[in-house]
Amino acid sequence: MSDWRTLSLNLPETADDELAAYLTHAAVEAGALGGQLEEGRLTLYLPRDADEALARAVRQSLGESARTLGFASNALRVADRRLADAPWATAWKDRFKSFAVGRRLLIRPEWERGPASTASAGEDWAGRVTIWLTPGQGFGTGHHETTRLALEWLEEELAPGMTVLDFGSGSAILTIAARQLGAARVVAIECDRDANQNARENLALNGLSTAGGVELIEADTPERAAGRFDLIVCNMLPRHALAHFGALAARLAGPRSRLIYGGYLADEKGEPAQALIEAGLTPLCFRADGEWGACLAGPSAETES
Repeated sequence: MSDWRTLSLNLPETADDELAAYLTHAAVEAGALGGQLEEGRLTLYLPRDADEALARAVRQSLGESARTLGFASNALRVADRRLADAPWATAWKDRFKSFAVGRRLLIRPEWERGPASTASAGEDWAGRVTIWLTPGQGFGTGHHETTRLALEWLEEELAPGMTVLDFGSGSAILTIAARQLGAARVVAIECDRDANQNARENLALNGLSTAGGVELIEADTPERAAGRFDLIVCNMLPRHALAHFGALAARLAGPRSRLIYGGYLADEKGEPAQALIEAGLTPLCFRADGEWGACLAGPSAETES
């Protein structure tokens, strides 16, 4: 079996876990499998058969992310090398433990199957809606701030019987949450084939399937989703999401329908806010968790009329 191909970055001295998470997210969206931060060095792992085109796409994504964050892309100093083993492939199991989100949700890795009546801190988990996950290439385990924000807003906005569109569904964590919280129909759209395979595994773990109220579509535009939706959720970086706001707005079912968008830096909310307005939507509320933000939007008066 061939070695792993890696891209290693020596991060600036001011870098923290949030920066590493942002860069890893950008790299995964460009085709990387994951990343590991250790002593100021971020190592990103590419597929074993990664060619130069994929490596170049990851480097480009990292450069764009660096500029978005306000420092020169050459500050990253990407080094390309081969590695016989990828320590992240099993190490993340030590960090991914069961945890609660919002008032009703409980995220659990599949290898922890068994009773989870109380948290280690004594918090009562009984009665929470459990979402089982096998983490994979798809972004979304609930640990990242944007995913947590989206889950919390889903919990608040979703009423039983609603229809939901999850655009950029990744691991399908939001799709699963919507269905488990009572959505009658959920359409998940994701362009990455590996992420969709991981999504199917996660759907099966939760007793769900594409034959039972969930549709999984491999595509990169919302236009592939048939019908209109009471609630739309989109959790991805602005450079991938903003161009689709118009198409997402057109798929809202009515004046009380809502779009949940997360994936931007909280202090840069002006860009997504303006994009929402240009798409005929009104930003209703903004929230932040750490450095990351999410917002809730609905049709504007002009759109409704």
